[in-house]
Amino acid sequence: MSTVKTSHNIDELIIEFDRLISNIEKWLKKIRPRTNVMNTRFGNIRRDLENILELKPVEMAKLLEIVIKHN
Repeated sequence: MSTVKTSHNIDELIIEFDRLISNIEKWLKKIRPRTNVMNTRFGNIRRDLENILELKPVEMAKLLEIVIKHN
């Protein structure tokens, strides 16, 4: 059995997450024009990413796990 190791750079994760938010926002504009993605859970995650260095290690790990899964 082989194992797969994946490594991620925090800066790359943030860029990819921003791209995800942008794509979701474009999609939502077609369906619900007044919806602002930054007022959703994705916006909360993005704000947490801005302050990631201020989080405790366990909180940081959970946040990065969520971002990796969504990306």
